[in-house]
Amino acid sequence: MVRCILKRAFGPEHDIDDLVQEVFMALFDRVVTVREPRALRALVISITANTIRRELRRRTAAGWLMLGGMTSTARAREADLDSREAVVHLHRIIDRLGDDYRVAFVLRVLEGLELVQVAQATDVSLATTKRRITRAWGRVVARARRDAALVGYLDGMGSRPSAEVLS
Repeated sequence: MVRCILKRAFGPEHDIDDLVQEVFMALFDRVVTVREPRALRALVISITANTIRRELRRRTAAGWLMLGGMTSTARAREADLDSREAVVHLHRIIDRLGDDYRVAFVLRVLEGLELVQVAQATDVSLATTKRRITRAWGRVVARARRDAALVGYLDGMGSRPSAEVLS
């Protein structure tokens, strides 16, 4: 799960092994605080979200961003060249989102976590989570509409996320 979330946040080209280790080192430090076994998954997701934000801040400070895709490496290999190009373009758009918006977008839209889980993982209210996802969605769709590689993939995509995304 951790590897999958990190891959979707940074793309398949990014070597995420170090980030996975960071997540589990932080988890091992905090696992003794878990009283309820059901809370372990939420803790792992929260640590992963914090690791994503920290890595994004580090990258911004370093002055470079990663390109990649939102699909697994295996699926990307099977895709045709146009699809691969579209994935790279889409990930460039996601890279331009602010850190908080990107994390919320990745966790909800790409990972499919429940809104409550995203809110807990990002340590903000449900209302703030919905606003971030809505704003990120609008930015992604608006930029995708101006990108020739992505226009063909936008059928049925409104400038606001669907009710399923926000419920």
